[in-house]
Amino acid sequence: MPNIFDKYKKSIRKKYKISKGNFKRLNNYKTKLVEEVKKLKQEKKDLIAEIKKSKKQTEQINDLSDSIKKLKSEKELLEVEIARLYKAKELTIDLKELTKNQSALKEEVKDLEEQKNQLLNDINDLKGQKAILIDEIENQNTKKYYLKEEEHFSIEYVDKLEGLEFERYFGELLDKLGFYDIKVTNSSGDFGIDVIAKSEDILYGFQCKLYSEDVGNKAIQEAFSGKEHYKCNIAVVVTNRFFTPQAIQQAKETNVILWDRTILINKLKQASKMDFNINI
Repeated sequence: MPNIFDKYKKSIRKKYKISKGNFKRLNNYKTKLVEEVKKLKQEKKDLIAEIKKSKKQTEQINDLSDSIKKLKSEKELLEVEIARLYKAKELTIDLKELTKNQSALKEEVKDLEEQKNQLLNDINDLKGQKAILIDEIENQNTKKYYLKEEEHFSIEYVDKLEGLEFERYFGELLDKLGFYDIKVTNSSGDFGIDVIAKSEDILYGFQCKLYSEDVGNKAIQEAFSGKEHYKCNIAVVVTNRFFTPQAIQQAKETNVILWDRTILINKLKQASKMDFNINI
């Protein structure tokens, strides 16, 4: 296999037409050959440098490629984070909307509670009006029921009555005596006053006690308390019996008027005369 020197020698001889026997030309050939070798070495050196440079560029390209991959990965993570943040923002907006709706619902519940309380108050008022109407109807139904005959104006007749009958009877008696705006209160929860009536624009509250024995000071206390409740000007305790000394003393201290058996008999006689005078 011919070496590179023979190759280049043959090439140069051919190029410069050097004969084998011409020494001078051979030296020239040699000189030219040396120069060509130097040139080749330089080219080799440059080529090696170029290769090294190319390798370095390749490494830089690889580094850039890794950086690009890393950036892409970071970009994907950022996109995921951005999506999460957008979702969190939407949830925050939804939460604010829910909070706003909750506040509105609380206001509506508050309004409904107020309406409920108002309705309950209205119902209680209607119940009170119903009780008043029932009492008025009962008063109308019982009006002029007990005092139809002369014997009804006797104390003996009164002694035979029951407690509620006595209250209605007494309301009718007051009507005979000239009282007006007469109202018999409820049989239970009457707050110590059984009959309310007016005379000369003075409001009276009567506590009716149909007893088989004398009345104690408890009735006086009840009448005094009922007077304040019904805003009466005068409280009166009326009975078919008499009052104990303690009750009389209590009445003096509280300005409660007492109608005992004697006074009631006189009122019956007075009402009897008025009733028959009207019928004449």
